[in-house]
Amino acid sequence: MKNFCVIDIGTNAVKIKIFSNGEYHILRNKHIAQINNNVSKEDILKHVEDFMRTAKEEYDVMPEHTYIFATEGVRSAPNGKEIQEELEQKTHRKLHILNPQREARLSILGGLSSIRLKNRPKHILFIESGGGSTEISFLDMSQRPFNIVASKSLPIGSRDGKQELHQEQKLQEFCAELQEKGLKIDPSVQIVINAGGASKLIAQHLQKPSYRPDLLAKHQDSISLSDFTQNCAKILSQQNYDDDFKKAYFLKPETTNGFIGHINVLHHVLDTLQKQPDFNLPQNTNISTTLGGLKDGAAKEIEHRYKKEDLNITDNIEEKAGTNVNNDKEYMKPIRRYYQKVAQQENAEYAEEENSPSYHAILKRDNGEKLHIRAKDSKNIGLTAQNKNGKSKIPNYEDFNKLALYAKEQEQTVSFGNIKSEEFKARLLLACMENNVAIVKMPHIDMEKIDKETSLRIKKAKFHKKEIKLKSSDASKQEKQQKIDLTPYITEQKQRA
Repeated sequence: MKNFCVIDIGTNAVKIKIFSNGEYHILRNKHIAQINNNVSKEDILKHVEDFMRTAKEEYDVMPEHTYIFATEGVRSAPNGKEIQEELEQKTHRKLHILNPQREARLSILGGLSSIRLKNRPKHILFIESGGGSTEISFLDMSQRPFNIVASKSLPIGSRDGKQELHQEQKLQEFCAELQEKGLKIDPSVQIVINAGGASKLIAQHLQKPSYRPDLLAKHQDSISLSDFTQNCAKILSQQNYDDDFKKAYFLKPETTNGFIGHINVLHHVLDTLQKQPDFNLPQNTNISTTLGGLKDGAAKEIEHRYKKEDLNITDNIEEKAGTNVNNDKEYMKPIRRYYQKVAQQENAEYAEEENSPSYHAILKRDNGEKLHIRAKDSKNIGLTAQNKNGKSKIPNYEDFNKLALYAKEQEQTVSFGNIKSEEFKARLLLACMENNVAIVKMPHIDMEKIDKETSLRIKKAKFHKKEIKLKSSDASKQEKQQKIDLTPYITEQKQRA
């Protein structure tokens, strides 16, 4: 699967989520200044270009696989059109300015995918509190992944701070739409709130005192609707937000107003909804916060669009005589075309085993050697070789290179099948490294059991511009066998994210 990234231009910040080598990475958000109540065009252009450069240089994401989205900050800005035209001209990528409905759907998809809800609720009230707008949606969870029964975009956000809000009419319209559709709120209903970076603080301080923010992603505690609105009101009733308040809430001077703004919006929305006679939201309704948002939902959609089965490679594929695993043989066509081309390039003879129930091609070379390529379906490929005397041997380095290039051509990641030979694993890993092909799970290879040339090439190889690290299997005995383990590389990437 190809690497890609999603850039989300919000009202207060530009965010990015990167999919690279089978894993997601999130970099630190970049702040957008407000100039005369308008988003800074210069900040947006600079941040997007910086993110695209980092994605390419450090995560091998090509510009054509970068997807850029903008929401209310650009959507309602007087210079929004100017931002779009200049950004597209500089990046050569389309800027998708989302309408409120599309924004809500992606935010919900991202938010729900990042938490584990209790008791499988039939209904969810989802509130997306942004910098410049707030989307409220009522979801029917009986249809997967969800069905938006009603949705309303409110022109209020965290940038409004503590000022008095008046969205009663729009919230009444939201409730009326639910009533018109004959919806009766199920007792299992839950509320999910996404308030961007403030979600951690809201979850920590509006829930029980022992709640730990570092466990937010693992343990989704909840708070009742009545307790939540009371706590919001308590915070808003404070006259001064002094240093003690900021310290208690881990706030910086530049984030304090935004945090209070989120609390103000959430209190206004929930308090107004509770007062609607036909809404009937139980006072003990559970509220949970989520860290997932628009960029996560967009990334999930794009991943689903790109996702293909991993190319599972092994040194043997068992076949059952007379079993036809794929009647139409469609999966054979791309691999057949590829290896016919390889045979032509090598001036080798290409032949297929007619009695094989699945794909089995043989490349017969001038020196008497043979390469066997077997595929029982589109995702499982076996590679074996014979020397001129007919004895089994490990395929040549170039054979693995060609196989890695096939995976790249098909935009597939590579996974290591049930490979018994350490040398086979090592050469396949080397081919993926040298050809920059994504690997699903890094293998462990006993360096004492592979050829000296292979070992030297692996030590010199670089994977995504990172030196390969070798770990001794026993640190106290340096002369003991070594195993290659790319876990440090993966760990390093996660820590940086």
